[in-house]
Amino acid sequence: MDFLFVAVIVGGFVLIVAPALAIAAFVRSGDMRHDIARLARKIADLETRLDRLGEAGASPGEERPKAAPAIPERVTSPPAEIRADGPPVPPVPKPAAAPPAAPARRKTWEEDLATRWMVWLGGICAALAAVFLVRYSVEMGWMDPTVRCVLGAVIGLTLIGGGERLRRSPLERAAALIEPSRIPPAMVGGGVSALFISVYAAYGLYDLLPPVPAFALLGAVWVAAMGLALLHGPFVAALGILGGFLVPILVQTGHPSAWGLFPYLIAVNAAALGVLRYKGWTWLAWGTLAGAAIWPVLWMTETQAELGAVAVGLYLAVTAVLFLYVPSGWRPHRTPLVPPDLFANMPLPAILAWVACGAMLALWIMLALADGFGTGVLLTGILLAAVVAGAGRRDETYDALAIAAAVVGVLALIGRPLPAWPGEVDIQAVLPDGLRPYAWMASAYAVLFGIGGLALLRGAARPGLWAGISAAAPVAALAVAYARIEGFEVNLKWTAMGLILAALQLAAASWVAQQRAQRGYEAALAAYAVGVVAAVSLG
Repeated sequence: MDFLFVAVIVGGFVLIVAPALAIAAFVRSGDMRHDIARLARKIADLETRLDRLGEAGASPGEERPKAAPAIPERVTSPPAEIRADGPPVPPVPKPAAAPPAAPARRKTWEEDLATRWMVWLGGICAALAAVFLVRYSVEMGWMDPTVRCVLGAVIGLTLIGGGERLRRSPLERAAALIEPSRIPPAMVGGGVSALFISVYAAYGLYDLLPPVPAFALLGAVWVAAMGLALLHGPFVAALGILGGFLVPILVQTGHPSAWGLFPYLIAVNAAALGVLRYKGWTWLAWGTLAGAAIWPVLWMTETQAELGAVAVGLYLAVTAVLFLYVPSGWRPHRTPLVPPDLFANMPLPAILAWVACGAMLALWIMLALADGFGTGVLLTGILLAAVVAGAGRRDETYDALAIAAAVVGVLALIGRPLPAWPGEVDIQAVLPDGLRPYAWMASAYAVLFGIGGLALLRGAARPGLWAGISAAAPVAALAVAYARIEGFEVNLKWTAMGLILAALQLAAASWVAQQRAQRGYEAALAAYAVGVVAAVSLG
């Protein structure tokens, strides 16, 4: 039976895969012969033009090189230049203008089907062959599971090796100068898929691998796929990104852990964004962002284990850092966001960072609600706010993200549930014991954005924006806390808090007024003046 199985595999390869590869190679070789002939004609034409230019530029005493006779062209020469110390110098004729280049011929759909889609179809068929090899061997009872998985892995490695060897061949390199080759990426993509399938079959179908080694092997395949994507193009990158985000779904340990999952996802995001920086594939940017944002949602909605809010919160902060600095590097963009144009003048890395940071802030709100606003998740929220505020202070492209962070803080104050407390409140106590954590949260928010905005104002590209955050955040925190705790009932203690806040805003306005001659400080002074009026009115 083993001999029969081997015969079927070898026969299938000879009858199906080998002819398909031969047809693809024949089509590709025809394209390369056509391209090489076209290059030879262009080189001959360039040599003829160079000979003409050499004849035109040679001096009368020099021996002109012999060249093929050319059709004489009528050239209007300027009058000879007359020098006082010698005979007139004959004018140099102007070289003939190069004929306009012929427009590039568009490929017909038949040529496109034969040269592109058939190659990709061959790569997909090679990957599916590994799937059906495992499936058919299971149904027929051929070989043991270990041999089946090893054979699938061997096929995958063979396809990867063949694709890489074909890419390095001299003829393929010469053809790649004209048009990127598609056969090597198709072979490598099929090999990567076969490796993913073989490792998962060893874990999920046959229980040959424990979860941790299977996770490690799938991660190694993903790392290899991202490295090969730098050599073979976006098709392999797409398989690598898809496989990287699917690995945690394919491998279920039975004991899900946020501290095991999200560091792995950080590595996936970092590698994908690194490839994006060197290749500039737009679809890879948005695909990576989609995977990075979907996983926290899946974790918060589907997991039955401990939430691990601190791990998820740290993941959100680190992911924001990756999207801010990996695609574009540390170099600032210096393109501030203004309402009429919005993202019109921003490069792709800046737009990607903006959308990513906004998504991470929104996911943090979901996380805080799911966790009940625990101390750990609040600390990760402060870290995330510091990340986006620091990025905005360094580069005015992202300074408006600090406004988004402040708005998220207000939403957190509004959304945090309040514990029930007795209706009769001790008049000696400022707050009941059950409300003190909420009061501390509101105070921390006011201090973070109030003092932080004032500290970041000096030297900023737009001081008015930071002054507006510094003035508005404490007033908003006081208003939300007063509404939720007192229900807008008259209370002189809250009035005193409003007047104290107004005095602090007045002190900040006085300091800014001393430097109002600097650019942008007029808007900052106006922001603090409005803050004083708002705090007094609230009081």
